[in-house]
Amino acid sequence: MKFNFLPLLSVPNKNALMTKGTFGYEWWYHSMIGYNEKTNEPRAFFMEYCIMNPNKTDTTIPSYLMIKAGTYNKDPHEINNFYNLENVTIGKDSMEVILKNTSIYANEKKISGYVYLNSDIDNHIEWNLTANKVISYDLGYVTTLCNYINIAEMYWHVAGVKTEYSGNIKYENENFIVKPESSCGYQDKNWGTDYTSKWVWLSCNNFIDNSNTSLVIGGSKPKIFGIELFETLIIYLNHNNKSYEFNFSKFWKVHNQKINIYKDNKYINYDIIVEDFENIIKIEFKCEISKMVKIKYQNARGKYEHRNLLNGHDAFGTLSIFDKKNNNIIFLKGLSAACEFGEKIYQ
Repeated sequence: MKFNFLPLLSVPNKNALMTKGTFGYEWWYHSMIGYNEKTNEPRAFFMEYCIMNPNKTDTTIPSYLMIKAGTYNKDPHEINNFYNLENVTIGKDSMEVILKNTSIYANEKKISGYVYLNSDIDNHIEWNLTANKVISYDLGYVTTLCNYINIAEMYWHVAGVKTEYSGNIKYENENFIVKPESSCGYQDKNWGTDYTSKWVWLSCNNFIDNSNTSLVIGGSKPKIFGIELFETLIIYLNHNNKSYEFNFSKFWKVHNQKINIYKDNKYINYDIIVEDFENIIKIEFKCEISKMVKIKYQNARGKYEHRNLLNGHDAFGTLSIFDKKNNNIIFLKGLSAACEFGEKIYQ
C-alpha cells in the first residue's frame, strides 16, 4: 500500500475551501467602518459568508449557505439569511462563493451581497466592496498538517490582518461610504467541526499617531484530539513593517503569556502580557457590552452551544512594546477595535 505524502508537504491556499471530511463548516468574515454619506457619522459593519457541511452525506445534519451581516454601536444587531447549497458555487483552489442568480458574491478582491430581516426591504444591509489585503498572517503547520489529519475542532487563517475596503454599504435606506484609509478593515477565516470555549478575538487597525500598526489576537482553549488544552492566545503584531508573533504551536519560539480576559457589568476587558527573549508586549483593551452584538453559531453537528458570543467593533485601549535589547518603549493608543468574547452553553 502506497501513501501519498505530497498533500502533507504542500501549502494550500487556506482562504479556499479546506473541509476534507464528511462534515464541517467554513466561514469568511469581513469587518470595516463606513461613513454616513449625509452626516459623515462612522458606523461599523460586518459580513460573513458561511458554508455548513458542504460534503454532507448524513441527512440528520444541517447543510446550507448562511449570509450573516450586522452593525454595531447604536442599535447593534445581526441578520442571517439561509440558502440551499445546490445554488452555490464554492472555489476549491481560491476564495470564491457565488450564489446563483443573485448579487451575493465573494472572492479575495471583491465582496457583494445583502441580508433582509423577515423579507422587510427597509430593514436590510446591502454591500458592494473591493478589498485590498495589505497584511496577512498564516498560523503555520497547525493549519496545514493538522488540517489534513483533522486533529483540531477549529482552525483559523487571517488573510487580511489589515484590509483596505472601498465601496458602499446601504443600511436602513442610508448610504455609507467606505474608504481604504479609514475602513479599519479586517478579513479572516475559520473552519472545522466545532468552536473553542472560551472564544477570544481582538483586532485593531486604528492606532492614534501611527497608521502602520496592526494587531490581531485569537484563541483561548484549543482542543486537540478532543482534549481541551490550557488557555493560550495566538498574537500577531505588525508595527512599522516589523512582525511580532506569539503562537503556541511554534514551540521553538519560547514565550510566556499572562492572560486576564473577563466580562464585568459594562465591558469585556482584555489584559494581556506576552514576553519572549527580545520583547515584552502589553495589551489593555475594553469594549462596551451595550454596543456589541450577541451572535449564535450552529456547529457542524447541528447544535447551538455558543448562544452568548458577544461581537463588537468599538474597543479601545493601549499597546506597549518594550524592546529589551535597546531598552526602548513604544506606547500606542488604539480605537475602533473589533472584538469577540464568549463561552459555550452546552445543551
